[in-house]
Amino acid sequence: MKRLMLGAAAALACAHPAAATAQESGEVVLAFYERGGSWVYPATVRSVSGDWVTLEWDTGSTSVVDRSRVGLFHWTVGSELNCKWDVDGKFYTARITRMGDDGRSMSIVWTMDNSRDRITTSKCRSAG
Repeated sequence: MKRLMLGAAAALACAHPAAATAQESGEVVLAFYERGGSWVYPATVRSVSGDWVTLEWDTGSTSVVDRSRVGLFHWTVGSELNCKWDVDGKFYTARITRMGDDGRSMSIVWTMDNSRDRITTSKCRSAG
């Protein structure tokens, strides 16, 4: 029974990144942006006070969000994201092929045409 409960908790954390909460200032996380709908975006924790987390988004703006809307940063090689294409400013599906040492730059392959690109995490989002 314990194993089943632990498995269910792990599945929830994977399926819904906000299930795991941010713990420390400076931690890179994924969080629901106030106007982002069901998408999660990368941010850095600036402070934690009770149930509230102050985040600095990759775009440079800051906001205070409920801790339950903040999850672990789990993007890795092979993760499928929606990234903004510079040509038209729209989001398209892409897969990470390499993460940069800085944790913010990455190489992707666009699924629409298999072309490759270098991009930063600030231009991407994932389903929450």
